[in-house]
Amino acid sequence: MWTEELQTDYESLLAGTAIAPLDDHFVIALTGEDRHSFLHNFCTADIKQLTVGHCCEAFILNGKGKTMAMVHVLAFVDAIWLVAADAANTSTLIEHLDRYIIREDVQLADLTSKVRMFFAPGERAAAAVGLVDQLPNECSFLEPLGDSVRAATIEIAGFGLWLAKQRNSENSDEELLKGLDVLCVTLASPIALDSIRIERKTPWSGTEADESNLPQELQRDEKAISFTKGCYLGQETVARLDALGRVNQLLVCVQLGQEAVAAGVELKAEQKTVGRVTSIAWSPESDQWIGFAFVRRAHATAGSQLQVADGGTATVVE
Repeated sequence: MWTEELQTDYESLLAGTAIAPLDDHFVIALTGEDRHSFLHNFCTADIKQLTVGHCCEAFILNGKGKTMAMVHVLAFVDAIWLVAADAANTSTLIEHLDRYIIREDVQLADLTSKVRMFFAPGERAAAAVGLVDQLPNECSFLEPLGDSVRAATIEIAGFGLWLAKQRNSENSDEELLKGLDVLCVTLASPIALDSIRIERKTPWSGTEADESNLPQELQRDEKAISFTKGCYLGQETVARLDALGRVNQLLVCVQLGQEAVAAGVELKAEQKTVGRVTSIAWSPESDQWIGFAFVRRAHATAGSQLQVADGGTATVVE
């Protein structure tokens, strides 16, 4: 249910006067001299070209070319951080990467419990810490926030400011926000952030990207896939799909009307299942429920009308 409190949080996030916690996100740190070359071999982005202070999106694939995670790769001076939603998948991803470390100087560490992450959509918060002119895809330690805070301008709910602050088990939200007062923000609900995320058409690992998906189905090729970098795990599948020019289904945004539906519900056309909803949220922008859905290519064009299995309709939007 969308409440007045959520509406206030939503408006505050868009105004740049609130920041939302990312408690469902994980951080995996790669250290060691070979971290760039190692990661380059296990994701779709050209990590060898990723210099300190910059970020990119990437898919980490299994041997069959299916998506294990869709991550942000942040190149700090002392480490590469992998940041993504789906914290429950952290150990699986670490085990996957670890099995390929043979003689490389690479160490993997799960830092999720050691930091608290936040996100503020838009440019205001980024401007407050001097990153507004660097949107998108920059990362750094920021003097205004102290040496225990890392920051980046990445796409979590549209582009905006991502922050990670060191914590211990005794930190309250208020204590964690201390030192961030240069932002002049309050703490907003993740539910409000999720509405902005889907309005801004930003898929997340775990909800939109998992091992049932091929990376090109998410329509992030320009942001997350290099077709010139050479070999990496799963590259043969990606290259073959690029040569063929198509996948059978695509991730699209849908408008769902005034009645909420459950994530995972099937979408039908002429009584045949042609898709499924992955996530939904109330959209104050369009005054209705909206969501992401994987839909068969033939029904993925804007304006397509599909039937929701539990009743109602879903309209594909551009």
